[in-house]
Amino acid sequence: MVDLAVEQYKRRRRRSPRLLREDFCGTALVACHWVKGHAKRRAIGLDLDEETLQWAEKHNIVDLGKAKKRIELRNSDVRAVTEPKADVVQAFNFSYYLLHSLTELIDYFRIVRLSLAPGGIFLLDCFGGTDVHQPLKETRTVDGPAGSFGFTWEQAAFNPITNRTECHIHFSFKNSKKWKKAFSYDFRLYSLAEVQEALLIAGFTNIEVLWDHEEEEDADCDYQPTTVAENCPRWIAYLVADAEPPK
Repeated sequence: MVDLAVEQYKRRRRRSPRLLREDFCGTALVACHWVKGHAKRRAIGLDLDEETLQWAEKHNIVDLGKAKKRIELRNSDVRAVTEPKADVVQAFNFSYYLLHSLTELIDYFRIVRLSLAPGGIFLLDCFGGTDVHQPLKETRTVDGPAGSFGFTWEQAAFNPITNRTECHIHFSFKNSKKWKKAFSYDFRLYSLAEVQEALLIAGFTNIEVLWDHEEEEDADCDYQPTTVAENCPRWIAYLVADAEPPK
């Protein structure tokens, strides 16, 4: 996610970004990788969950060494203008889907625009496809520091009237223990068209959808700007937008 942000900023500005604001940062893993990547980079992480931010301090930021001076975690709503203004704001893991009305979404986007420095960019992710409106479970194995474990993504319910979906993450371990509904989400499934229109209303310009052009499922992702894409059972795309017209 750091590489994507740096690549897109350089593509648009012909220079390197320095300050990242990671919205809905959780354990602040992206912010940590950001400051580790360059000695002049700084990061601000915003999240409402104080307990999660404390975990991030104890388990992620403590390992940064001198770089930890260049990262700041704030127990704050992302719908607040922040200073200093950022070169890049990221809102990943579909967390903005927790804003269930277009009015809320547009208001949030306006706040982001006001929190970006001149020439700043906003990056979001989006998921969709023919399968996202259906109940499903997808399980994979994840390798972690303490060994591998099972990770299950469940789409439990979808309401076509509101476009709200109920999703859960479950874990399973080698000792046969399971952690059901470790995380649960009440998302509104915004379409790419809705997100782009909301960005325009909020004052963003030069909005692009980055689509994976790599056809093979196991191949490395190749996200490139596009205006036409073939629908598939499940897809993830990224959006990038300018806070103001480039000078």
